[in-house]
Amino acid sequence: MASAVAGVRTVETIVELAAGAAGVSQCGILTEKKLDISGDLEFVGTGASVHSNELIDISGNPEIDETVSSDGSINISGNPIIGSIEAYMQRHRCSPRPLDFKAYANYIFSCHCRVYDKVGVQIANVNNGMWHGWDCSDEDKWTLADR
Repeated sequence: MASAVAGVRTVETIVELAAGAAGVSQCGILTEKKLDISGDLEFVGTGASVHSNELIDISGNPEIDETVSSDGSINISGNPIIGSIEAYMQRHRCSPRPLDFKAYANYIFSCHCRVYDKVGVQIANVNNGMWHGWDCSDEDKWTLADR
């Protein structure tokens, strides 16, 4: 579920992957583009890694339990707490283990555009549409909708 307060968006979710999904990321956050991490973000637990295939800018006091990695450069200011930092000259892929986080989920987004509550009861069948700021209209792929 996403909520916006004074320009800040908080997202709590778990992603359910189709069985046998190939090329799946092990990072909690993976992007092909520039990634800005600022403020007091807490990214903790198993899979609390971030990767960008371009540039990462980190400012403020975020806490990232595992690895920050980039195929480009990583610029750091402020006082972040980071498990490790790695730079690559080739594309790197991490793989999440979503079931490690299922116990903490309030909502579970399936690969078939359905939303379930924490006990597994279906609460929405989006079927190529929108649900509370989430878009599932691109071939069963969930994305945070543009505002």
